[in-house]
Amino acid sequence: MKNRHLQIGANFLNKSLLDIASLRREKSASHNKEEEPLPFKVYQQTDLYQLHQMPPLVLGDARWSFEEFRQGCSSMQSAPKPDGLDLETASTLLYYTYGFSRHDLGSGVIWPFHRFVPSARCYFPAELYVWLPQTDYLPAGIYHYDNLHHSLALLRQGDYRDILSQALDADLDSCLCILLISALFWKNAFCYLNFSYRLCTQEAGLVTSNALIVAGTLGFSTHVHYQFLDQSLNRLLGFEPDEESLLSVVPLYTGSNQRVRRLGRRTIEQSLSETIAPISLPYVKTSSFDRELCTLLTEIDQHSFHEDSAEIITETDVPSPRCLTTEERVAPSALLPQEMELAEALYRRNSGDVDFTPLCVAITQGAFWEIVRYGLSAYTSNLQYPPSPPRLELYIVIQHVEGMDKGLYRLCAGCGMLHVIERGDLSMQVQALGTKGNINYTSANMICYLVGDYQAVSSLFGNRAYRILHLEAGLIGQRIAVMSACQSLVTRYGNSYHVAQCKALLKLTESSLPLAELVIGSEQPGTHAGSRYRFSLLR
Repeated sequence: MKNRHLQIGANFLNKSLLDIASLRREKSASHNKEEEPLPFKVYQQTDLYQLHQMPPLVLGDARWSFEEFRQGCSSMQSAPKPDGLDLETASTLLYYTYGFSRHDLGSGVIWPFHRFVPSARCYFPAELYVWLPQTDYLPAGIYHYDNLHHSLALLRQGDYRDILSQALDADLDSCLCILLISALFWKNAFCYLNFSYRLCTQEAGLVTSNALIVAGTLGFSTHVHYQFLDQSLNRLLGFEPDEESLLSVVPLYTGSNQRVRRLGRRTIEQSLSETIAPISLPYVKTSSFDRELCTLLTEIDQHSFHEDSAEIITETDVPSPRCLTTEERVAPSALLPQEMELAEALYRRNSGDVDFTPLCVAITQGAFWEIVRYGLSAYTSNLQYPPSPPRLELYIVIQHVEGMDKGLYRLCAGCGMLHVIERGDLSMQVQALGTKGNINYTSANMICYLVGDYQAVSSLFGNRAYRILHLEAGLIGQRIAVMSACQSLVTRYGNSYHVAQCKALLKLTESSLPLAELVIGSEQPGTHAGSRYRFSLLR
């Protein structure tokens, strides 16, 4: 089993966090701007089904997908309860999960096309596919979500529920539809080469997270699958080997979140793949995936594949979150009573300008807690049962929050409180961690670090632990980005920090590593922002 060649995963982890230059130093001069991959994947020779072209501008409170909010909201409020998935609801789900949301124009615009999730340089390597059963408006089949045209491109017609069930080792009889999130590597690797695997897995996590937030607000329950038979599903979706890989799968259900029953029969990858006829559907390309430049990327991807459903491991004895009651702790404030409209937040969400200098304006404690309290919320996945928090920790450097001391804290998924690690102004130490020089950390309200223990997770899930941890980093990152947007704040999600120094600042254990950084603050109009006009459906 390739997934158990653990040295490959360990080597890639080391390079992608501690020796990034080694993944990018072979940049080829043979590629020019004209060959840069297009930001939209558009199939050319297949049936295209148009979705509703006027998505609703009101979705509901952005917090409905989080159990803490559902339990704490007043009796006057109630979550929506959909009966099924009609065309309008499917259109809304797909659009707000990964739609083309904004087009910026102006002399200061560098990246004009935007969606509802952050993306390094707006390359958007993630792609969104969907399986739908037969309906009055669509034939049963596998579709690609064409976000440029807000339409569905039919890839395979037919009911493939049984193949999907076998590949996921899950009973899908009651699911309404299935979202499939992939990474089209070259869209990002054109610039970042082998380092793109880290970026692509994180971005797939951002899209997965956004799907859960949107689906939850619409009233659906979800079950995330990070483990499945990769080559079978890649073949089902018509991916060219190495060029694109499926990274997460999200079936949608009505009713409460319940454990999805496993099939209880063993499925071998090769046997299942042989039952799937190959397809090859052309889409618009400016250049092709360069395997010679991306050997390490394809190596870690292929050595994360599952070849047998017996490799899918779901923990039933989930380890409790680390909660030391002897540490000084800060209790959360009450939930803010005002509604936080998700559609408005998604349109407002952005990552700030290239040179990000937040306004130095303090936020309230209530706003702070609404941003961070849902970061580690439990959710249902095939990593563990019952629903559990992500396998990452959330460290927060607080700088400008009314009534809260500056310092370093850890949000505890067990008790929901902040554990105090160090009080005091750490702004200069945090500023020294940055590697690009284009972010003013000192004026940010807070900086969050997402920390994972790769050694512990890889002992259970093998090399697949790399993608799992970075998918969950993206999952937490989008939660924080959306809730920051609800407070009219910008979240810059990135990887531009010195890992070793960051680890020392956070006082991490030997096996723990910071996997991503989020800088949160108020956007300050400047040279770039002042010469930009944002076109969106909302404005």
